[in-house]
Amino acid sequence: MVKNILMWLLSSIALTCYSQNEMELNTNDIISKIVDTYALPLPPLPKDSITSTISDHVLDSLKSVKLIVAIFPLMTPLESIKEKMELPKNYSVLLSKKLKNKEININALSSRKGHHIILADSLELRKTMDFPNFDLLFEFSRIYFNENYTEAVLELGISRSRLAGYSALYGLKKENGEWIVDYKKGLTIW
Repeated sequence: MVKNILMWLLSSIALTCYSQNEMELNTNDIISKIVDTYALPLPPLPKDSITSTISDHVLDSLKSVKLIVAIFPLMTPLESIKEKMELPKNYSVLLSKKLKNKEININALSSRKGHHIILADSLELRKTMDFPNFDLLFEFSRIYFNENYTEAVLELGISRSRLAGYSALYGLKKENGEWIVDYKKGLTIW
């Protein structure tokens, strides 16, 4: 009898650890993927804003620019999202879960495009309107997953300074082992 209880207890602990590890791996994959997708440098001003466009050569060279991307250290839950009702049902269901604040493990993140990812100093952010030590600031909410880790929803804010940024609600799905943005709804621009 004691053996059965001990085996049940050990298997419960193992399943819980596996689920937490699966969540961590998927969270890190999503954050890394979003940084690679949305970390873009500002294009140069066009010579003549009415008729001029940016050449393909310049656009191509912009893609090779490596940026310093700061990640806000704390992922907070989505408390009240009015747009939740406008989300596709498969994503709005995910927001019914109750999650707590979570710190981001910056060492587990990597950029396939070569961007340098650092942890933002939240005290330094309060001191200045601009970001002299990095190019972009990414602030992630907690990521809400379905049970199979094939769908996720999160809010993301991206800023170039205190007065230049935006936030959006993202719905992602996993196809062939890769996370792709399936849904995006802009929330605010500042």
